[in-house]
Amino acid sequence: MNHVPVDDTALFRRLFDDADALLLDFDGPVCSVFARYPASGIAAEMNTRIQAAGRALPPEVDATGPHTILRAAVDLSPELGREAEAILRAHEIEAVQSARPTSGISELMASWHATGRPLAIVSNNTGDAIEVYLATGGLGGYVDHVQGRDPHDPNLMKPDPYLLRQAASAIGVDVRRCLLIGDSDADVLAAQAVGCLVIAYATREANRAPLRALNPDLLLTRLSS
Repeated sequence: MNHVPVDDTALFRRLFDDADALLLDFDGPVCSVFARYPASGIAAEMNTRIQAAGRALPPEVDATGPHTILRAAVDLSPELGREAEAILRAHEIEAVQSARPTSGISELMASWHATGRPLAIVSNNTGDAIEVYLATGGLGGYVDHVQGRDPHDPNLMKPDPYLLRQAASAIGVDVRRCLLIGDSDADVLAAQAVGCLVIAYATREANRAPLRALNPDLLLTRLSS
């Protein structure tokens, strides 16, 4: 297994200090979007709509993952892709109203904001849901840009680095001078594709080994001190 530092406070401080901008994935690092609103139910509704159109998901597609179904729906037909996007967007906006905040994230965002450097949210979730969460949670003042998924092309979601490039451009920072905190393989791979520093965040033991295998710059099991 790759040697990846875990919960190394000194290294985290160096990464934090050296970056010109902070990029945060949304679901995980900022909050647990589906903590009280199971994603499996959203996936089931999206799949039901696909079946009602007389189509079926390919057998290799994870039928419990809304984002994987969204990609598959677009491949089946543009119309199904638009309908799947609409279903997912509506449910994500509803889900964030009961999302569970990640411990320590508000303090981290406030600390970064105090340095005067830009902060962006970069997520495969819809930007509309992110905006709702930030506004209701009082975090909007810390965020300079929200980069949600492209509603017209889900294939541009992470691990494609498109969203990272768009966010970096919007805040006027070279993406290679950004630091991303994300909790998925897709986050790490997207960051590495553009030379962006990346911290993998994993609270569950089962997620740590797969993330460490991708060789992020640091693995954190908590954001709070």
